[in-house]
Amino acid sequence: MPRRPILIFIIVFALLLALTQFLAYQQYKIVMETKQAGLIHEAVEAKDRFRNILFNDIAAANTLAIIYKQYGVPAKFDSVAHQIIQNSRYAEALQITENGIVRNVYPDIRYKATIGTNVNADPMRKAEETRAIERKDIYFAGPRRLRFGDTGILGKVPVIIDNKVVAVTTVLTRLPAIKKALVPLGADKNKFVYQLLKTNGKSTNFFLLSDAKPKINNEYVDLHIPEGDWLLRISYGNGYTGNKFPFELSGLGLLFSFIAALLAFRKAQEPYKLNKIIDEKTEQLTKSERYFRTLIETSSDAIVLLDIDGQVLYQSPSTEKILGYTLEEVQQMDGLQLIHPDDRKEDNSTFYKEISEHDAIVQRSHRIKHKNGNYIYVEGTYRNLLHDNNIKAIVYSYKDVTEKVLFEQTLIESENRFRRAFEDSAIGMGLTSIEESSMGQWLKVNRSLYEMLGYTEDELLSLTFMQITHPDDLDRDLAAQDKILRGESDTYRLEKRYIHKDGSYVWINLNVSIIRDKDKKPIYLVAQVENITDRKEMYDEIIRSGANLRSIFNTTNVSYLLLDTSYNIIALNQQMKEIYINVAGISLNEGDNLIELLLPEKRETAKKTYDKVVQTNQSEDYETAYEKDGSFKYFMANVKPIHDGQRVIGICISAVDITEQKKLTLDLLSHVKAIEERNKKLQEIAWLQSHGVRAPLARMMGLIDLLNNHENNDMDERTILNYIVLSANELDQLIQDITDKVYLSDNPYD
Repeated sequence: MPRRPILIFIIVFALLLALTQFLAYQQYKIVMETKQAGLIHEAVEAKDRFRNILFNDIAAANTLAIIYKQYGVPAKFDSVAHQIIQNSRYAEALQITENGIVRNVYPDIRYKATIGTNVNADPMRKAEETRAIERKDIYFAGPRRLRFGDTGILGKVPVIIDNKVVAVTTVLTRLPAIKKALVPLGADKNKFVYQLLKTNGKSTNFFLLSDAKPKINNEYVDLHIPEGDWLLRISYGNGYTGNKFPFELSGLGLLFSFIAALLAFRKAQEPYKLNKIIDEKTEQLTKSERYFRTLIETSSDAIVLLDIDGQVLYQSPSTEKILGYTLEEVQQMDGLQLIHPDDRKEDNSTFYKEISEHDAIVQRSHRIKHKNGNYIYVEGTYRNLLHDNNIKAIVYSYKDVTEKVLFEQTLIESENRFRRAFEDSAIGMGLTSIEESSMGQWLKVNRSLYEMLGYTEDELLSLTFMQITHPDDLDRDLAAQDKILRGESDTYRLEKRYIHKDGSYVWINLNVSIIRDKDKKPIYLVAQVENITDRKEMYDEIIRSGANLRSIFNTTNVSYLLLDTSYNIIALNQQMKEIYINVAGISLNEGDNLIELLLPEKRETAKKTYDKVVQTNQSEDYETAYEKDGSFKYFMANVKPIHDGQRVIGICISAVDITEQKKLTLDLLSHVKAIEERNKKLQEIAWLQSHGVRAPLARMMGLIDLLNNHENNDMDERTILNYIVLSANELDQLIQDITDKVYLSDNPYD
C-alpha cells in the first residue's frame, strides 16, 4: 500500500518526538528543581551565616550591658570596649546611651561626634530603642545611614535594673563586614543575591548585601530574622544562567525522531528488514525507559507507588530524604496513618477506591508525619497508573512546602499585628487619600482619632482633613503636604488645630508620612495625631503667670530663664543667651529642653535642683562653673517656682556672675592655708626649743658638774670632756635646725 510507509513515518516521528521532548522537559524540570533546592540550601546556609554575625554582636552588646549593670560606666571604658571588640569578629563600635543621651562611644576617634547626641530627638532612633525596651532583649536597627557617614546595623540591648531601663548598650557592625561574611570564600559571587528587607508600616526597604544584582521577577526564598524584624531574601544573580532550557537535548531529540522516522519509512519499503527495525526500536525504547526511571529517582519531588488498596510498592530516594522512612518501614504502615488526623478526609478503602475507579487526578495539601515525630506540610497529587486500560497502581508525588506555609503564616500574623496596633493605638491614627478626586479624604481612622474629635467613625470617614482643620492652620498643612507629594520629603510634623464636632478647637501634634507601593508609587498618607490641648493651655497659663517676670527680663542686668515643668524653655532674656553661648558654647532658644542642652556633667545637679523646686514649691540656690580658655567662670543660680495658686506650673531661673567674688574667696583661702602651714612650723620650732634643746643642755650641765668634782668619781677628765663635746655638737645641730625652720616660715604675705 503506497500510504503505509508515510503513515509509519508520521507515527514513529510523532511518538519519538513526543518522547524525546518529554525527556527534555523532564530534564529541564530536574534542572529547575535542582536550582530551587540549591536556592533553599543556600538560603538556610546564608541565614546561619547572617545569624552568626548577629550572635557575635549580641555577645558583644550583652557583655557591655552586663558590665554596666554591675559597675555602671567603666572607668576605663575605652580599654573595656577595645577588649570586647577584639573578641568579636564583626563588632566595630560600642556605645552606651543613658536617658536617651549618648554617654560613651568607642572608638571615639571615629565616632566622638555622636557623644551627647539626644537619641530621643530623632523619631526613628527613639523608636529603635523603644522596640529594644519592649522586647527586653537585643533589637537590631537598620541597615541605615549613620550620622558619621557609615552604613550598618546596630544591636541595642536595654539595661534593666529593678524593672527600670537605666541605659541602652549599642553595638555597630558596618555593611561591608556583613557583605563579606555572607558570601562564602571561593564561591561564585555572581550566583546568589543577598538582600535584607525591613518593613516600616506598609513600606518595605531593600538593602543589597552582595555585589550581584537580582533578576527581575526572579524566584527567591525569604527567611525571617526576628532579632531585627527582617526578612533575609536569597535569589539568583542577574548573571547566573542555571535554568536554561536544554535546547541541545531537545534538538537532538528532534533530529533523532526525524532520522528514526526516516529509517522506519525506508524500512517500511523493505519488508524483509522489518524485524530488524522492530528490534532496534525496542532497544531504543528500553534505554529510554531506563533513562526515564533514572530521572524519577533523581527528582527532588517525593514519588510513591501504591496499589489500589493503599499499600506502598515503591518510593523514590527523595521520599526517604523528606520523611526519613525506608521503603521497608513504609511498607509496614497504612499510607493514611502518616497523614495528620485533622487532614484526613476519607478512610483508606474509600479514598483509594475513589482514585482507582476514576480516570482522574486528585490533589491534596496536608501534613505528613516525619520519622522524628514532627509533621511537615506537603503539596501532592494522586494519579492512576494504567496498563492495558486497567488501573494497576496509584502514583503519589509530593513536595515539602513547610517553609512556604510557615512563611505565609508568619506574614498573616504580621499583618494582624499591624492591624491591631493601628486599631488599639493610644494616639489617633488615620489614612488619607492623595487621589485628585478625593484629596484629603479620610480612608481609615482608629477609635482614638474619631473619639478625640467627637465624631463617630462613619461621620469622620465622610469628611476630609481640610474640613476639620482650623482655617488659620490650613495653608501650612497643605504646603507641607505638597512637598511630600512632589517628592521633596517623606514626612512632615507640625502643631495645628482641629475643629471638634462641638465647635471647639483641639490642639494637636501632627506627624504625617507617605506610604508607597513596591514600585515606589505614592498610595496614601498616614497621619499620627497627638492631643496637646492641655499642654498648650498650660503654656498659656505659664506665660500669664510669668508675665511680670517677662516684663523685667529686658530691664535688668540679671540673667533670666523661664521653664515649664518639663524644663522646656518658655522665655529668656538676652543676658542669659549671652552667658550660655559665650561661656558654655550652648545656643538657647524658646522651645528647647534645657536639661538636654546642658553639658553631660551638669545635667544631674541641675535636674535634681529643678525637681526639688517643683516638688517642694520652695526656692533653691546652687553654684555652677564653666571652664573657658584655661580659666573658670562661676555663677550663682537661683531657682524659684511659678504657681497658679494650686500647683507649680513652671520655674524661673536667675543667674549672677560671681567669678570675682569666687577668686577673692579662693585667694583668701590660699593665704589662710599658708598661715596654717607657718603656724605648724612655729609649733615644731617651739617643740624643739622646749624639748630638743633641753636634753643636750642638761647633759652638758651634768658633765660640767662631774668635771668640777672629778676627784670624787671614777671617770677621768678626758672622757668627761669628750661627752661635753658630743653634747655641744648635738646642741649646735638643733640650733641649726631651728634656724632653717625659721627661714622657711617667712611671712606668707611677703
